[in-house]
Amino acid sequence: MLCSALTLIILVTAQEFYEAKAPSKGCYLHFYHSSAFRKAAKYATDEGYMSQRVCATRCLMDSRRWKFFGLHGDRWCYCGDAIYSGSITNSLCDSRCINNVIERCGGKFGMEIFDLVPVPKNNSGETA
Repeated sequence: MLCSALTLIILVTAQEFYEAKAPSKGCYLHFYHSSAFRKAAKYATDEGYMSQRVCATRCLMDSRRWKFFGLHGDRWCYCGDAIYSGSITNSLCDSRCINNVIERCGGKFGMEIFDLVPVPKNNSGETA
């Protein structure tokens, strides 16, 4: 429980200083046993909610310096250093994020991939 509370504090702190602001690179072929990334870290949502910002924050807080983040299957977040698979039609990345009907979170066979670019915020919380 202490570890979960500490993780939450770190994630909230990261969101205060960074905002994921990246256009999608597109939809890439992804299977459970064949990742779209060459090396990757995989996270599932613990809170029953996923978004591009939640995923980007998880990847920013990882000790490895990832270049990309990707969303797959409505709840899976991946952090990667290189894209390993080919791009596919965006219609295969049409799943909405779990409990977030606004954003797409990949699809059954597709991963929506974004550049992981932290954007510092100023003291008022606005993007600098």
